[in-house]
Amino acid sequence: MVAKLLKVFQATLLKFEINYRIEILMVCKFNFVILQNIFNISFMNAINTIPDNIDDYIARFPKETQELLELLRSTIKKAAPEASETISYQMPAFKLHGNLVYFAAYNNHIGFYPGAACIDLFKVEFKGFKTSKGTIQFPMNKPIPLDLITKIVKYRIFENTERAEAKKKKK
Repeated sequence: MVAKLLKVFQATLLKFEINYRIEILMVCKFNFVILQNIFNISFMNAINTIPDNIDDYIARFPKETQELLELLRSTIKKAAPEASETISYQMPAFKLHGNLVYFAAYNNHIGFYPGAACIDLFKVEFKGFKTSKGTIQFPMNKPIPLDLITKIVKYRIFENTERAEAKKKKK
């Protein structure tokens, strides 16, 4: 008798646990859909893995953002033709004797990551833009200062080349 009651209790508990888990999953999925709509996140972009290359990264964004990213990319390429393109930290990056610069798109701005030394060196020219250690934000609704990007990239090439030559001399 006790064994039968125990089995019935376990079956009821299991049914309750399964229903409870399904309910939690449904609530989570509903909340994710709401967040998608609020933040304009594509479901595929949210679940995809790291992009294979910069083209793949750029293709994940709306057309207007893609145009800004391509403009930034071509400016960097022109300033550093020998640099290689890669994805690092899930962002587009350019490397030449080490990391040169990174960039990434967000809802309201393009993040540009030249490193803390560049932010300090060019801080006067960054007036009007939001900055933090190693980062500058270019709002989507303002033109990107391409001349400044070129200057920064060329400075980063100089910095990395100097560092690489100093390493060679030590050996």
